[in-house]
Amino acid sequence: MTDTSNESELTETQKAYNVAQYELFQLAAYGHYTHAPLTDTRTGKYLSIREIEAGQQDYNDRIRQAREQLEAAVLNLVAEKAETLRGDWGVMVAWLRSLAADPTELSLLAAPREEEDSR
Repeated sequence: MTDTSNESELTETQKAYNVAQYELFQLAAYGHYTHAPLTDTRTGKYLSIREIEAGQQDYNDRIRQAREQLEAAVLNLVAEKAETLRGDWGVMVAWLRSLAADPTELSLLAAPREEEDSR
């Protein structure tokens, strides 16, 4: 997490990273109880299989979106840091920012599961 001791000095990129990290943590720690419960919070009765599966799908979608936001925030944070370094980092910064803007591009960098297993 980016140092928040003096929040007014944080850049927008650092603030976005902190928010994305917090949201993913909250979902991972407590989201299952909120978005995919087994019982109805009003009645205490168990939910139907369909309701449980729908809640689980909603929870999984929220986790995926939060993870993508955190990955984009990390890429933007690295790009911001690279901009402060000496040298010609323009191409790398542009590449990082384009990856952050489109999470599907980021998934293309990952090795397919079969490739990982054969290493």
